[in-house]
Amino acid sequence: MSEASTARTPKRRRNPFLETASEPTPSPIDYAHGQRAPHTLAAYARPIRVRWGVGLLVAFGAGALEISIPQVLQIIVDHLSQSTTESAIWIAGGLVLLLGIAHASFMYWRRWLIVDPTSTIELSMRMNFFDRLLSAPLSLLDRWPSGQLLTRSMSDLGTIRRWLSFGIVQMLTVAVMFLVGGFFMLRSSPSLALVFVVTVPILVLSLVNFTRKYYRASHEIQQMTGDLSTRIEESVRGIRVIKALGRSPEQIQEYSESVDALQVREYGRSMLVARVALYQGLIVGVSTAVALAVGASQVAAGTLSLGAMTAYFAVQTTVLSHVTRSTALMSAYLSYKVALERHNEVMDEPGFEAVPLVRGSAAVSGPEHPQGASDSSTVAGVSAEGGSGKETMQYPSGGAVSVTFDHVQFSYDAAEAPVSAEDTDANSEVKAPEVSVLKDVNFKVFPGEILALVGATGSGKSTVLSLVPRFYEPTSGSLRFGTRDTADMSLEEVRAQTAFVFEEAVLFSGTVRENVLMGVAEQYEHGTEDEDYPAAEELEATLQTALQLAACDFVAELPQGLDTVIGEEGLSLSGGQRQRLSLARALAKRPSVLLLDDPFSALDVNTEERIITGLREGLEGLGGATTLLTAHRPSTVALADRVLLMVDGAVVAEGTHAELMDSSEQYRQLMTMEEG
Repeated sequence: MSEASTARTPKRRRNPFLETASEPTPSPIDYAHGQRAPHTLAAYARPIRVRWGVGLLVAFGAGALEISIPQVLQIIVDHLSQSTTESAIWIAGGLVLLLGIAHASFMYWRRWLIVDPTSTIELSMRMNFFDRLLSAPLSLLDRWPSGQLLTRSMSDLGTIRRWLSFGIVQMLTVAVMFLVGGFFMLRSSPSLALVFVVTVPILVLSLVNFTRKYYRASHEIQQMTGDLSTRIEESVRGIRVIKALGRSPEQIQEYSESVDALQVREYGRSMLVARVALYQGLIVGVSTAVALAVGASQVAAGTLSLGAMTAYFAVQTTVLSHVTRSTALMSAYLSYKVALERHNEVMDEPGFEAVPLVRGSAAVSGPEHPQGASDSSTVAGVSAEGGSGKETMQYPSGGAVSVTFDHVQFSYDAAEAPVSAEDTDANSEVKAPEVSVLKDVNFKVFPGEILALVGATGSGKSTVLSLVPRFYEPTSGSLRFGTRDTADMSLEEVRAQTAFVFEEAVLFSGTVRENVLMGVAEQYEHGTEDEDYPAAEELEATLQTALQLAACDFVAELPQGLDTVIGEEGLSLSGGQRQRLSLARALAKRPSVLLLDDPFSALDVNTEERIITGLREGLEGLGGATTLLTAHRPSTVALADRVLLMVDGAVVAEGTHAELMDSSEQYRQLMTMEEG
């Protein structure tokens, strides 16, 4: 978990009547030390339970005060019916005004005391949700559409906050109204109170069937909302494809159908609420009519005072108005319950990756290899002791390291629950599915070598690259950096030494400078050991060299140069420009192992050759890394030092491009097809 994720901006709350310290925000979940996501709100509420509890007590007081006002009305009515004087009227009016001001004050303090803590809970849950996504293995993210994750991180958590801020408070108010109001009505008139006692169970029974149907409808609606968000995101990301293929009318039709289906569900849920409200309104109307008939006869007979009857109906109106709101409260509770379940579905997903922020070489330096060690046998935290042959080699980057695949097998089904390094031995006996993506893969990439993986679509090339930084764990077999098994290394050690350039270039909203230095700016901000080489100058040198190696000459022609904002996902740039900036970002990290998943598909042959030559030779401390790349174009493959041909997840041929063209019919057919 990154240290940056634990930083909190202090929240300032100023009140003209009361000053309190900011409510603390709980730290994110520390998966690396055995912590797990809370299943209830109790854990989230623990740091702010005192203030939240005081707020609920104030809410209790507000409810008690509201239900007590009719009792004052009884005294006023009975007194004024006996002695109607101007002073008595002013006193009665002033008393009612004071009670109203007191009730309004209680309502104000209730909101002030409760809203901030519940917002803190929402913030904590949202931070934990985002941290969960960042620490999740790719196997988790592969199973969740982005739209579902978006709605669960935003609208669902908003639903939870609204229930905590208002739903629970209103539920407490209803309970207070019912208990205190029942006592006051019983004291005013036992016979009229009997009418109320009979009415309440009927109101409760009207909610039973409603609860089951509303819960099911809410779950369907929130699921459909997530699917709709996914459709919107996919359409926006693929807008160029949609327009190019002339599929806008079809997309609109499909979207319209999804919206119509959601509207039907929303309408059905609204009608559920409307029907229950109608039933409860009729029940309350009948109850009030019966109570009025009974009360009027008692007043006429002299067994009940006019003030007592007035107080009874004032209390009954107040209580029943809150009881009938139970429909809305039940709706809010069920929506909250569904939202919490959906939140926990993601938080309970197995597997995590504890990868703290890497600063310089500190993350890859252990007690055996302290930071700044200059021993030539130790490069980037990988030792050559005990190994056969040269496992590390000094290159401009400071160290390239060999990469070895030893009888590696892999299946995406087996990767659904990735294991940590500590659990590797315990899980090694798990039987792999019969059909694997990779089948007994064996090869070694020597330090500084450029190895090309070629094969038809689905042959397993990209999967091989994904195993190197441990995006997924091998089902069986081992993968080594130098002489060390990556399963025995921490994830931060592995990923501090690797950089990945994906087939689909991914850039972020921000400037060119921010994108290229995304993986290295943090280490320079904390300074370097060489006081004569300022961090800012070193950072700028790294930036310029990375851009030069990646052939990013176009940056100088952008409107603001390095400070040009390239927009969301870099869509303002061409495909080739995005690919080159992605490569520059990877090179700026100074990796020992560089992974390139067909990153030159949008480049011309001359630019491609220039980049690969630069990667091999290095420049001012960058480049020279051990490089694994996938490619389809013969021009790219021919520039590699060695080529592996993969078929159905297995390596079937090895050699240089020229050797394989002579010796492998499969390879010749593949290259000839690519040339055509």
